[in-house]
Amino acid sequence: MTDRSDTDTTFRSRCGFLSAADLQDFLDGRLAAARQEEFDRHVAGGCAECVTLAADLEVYRRLIKSGPSESERREAEQQAETLRERLRKELRRRNLTST
Repeated sequence: MTDRSDTDTTFRSRCGFLSAADLQDFLDGRLAAARQEEFDRHVAGGCAECVTLAADLEVYRRLIKSGPSESERREAEQQAETLRERLRKELRRRNLTST
């Protein structure tokens, strides 16, 4: 089996389970049912990175749908900024972005 860690330039969750497209579909509520089930099983299996990611993304998505209060909106923005920063760091680590 070939080690793709040095050649794969697609952003994925740190463990490699979610691709950038999966992540966007998850945020948009469009992740295919079969893929969602796979992700749910993966999270249930205890992947710490994905447990945290799933919780963060679900809170963010739920707050967007429900029209949050001002304090919830601020909290969601803080969580979103944390997520954006994590994504930027991962992209920089993989040399996919200049900043």
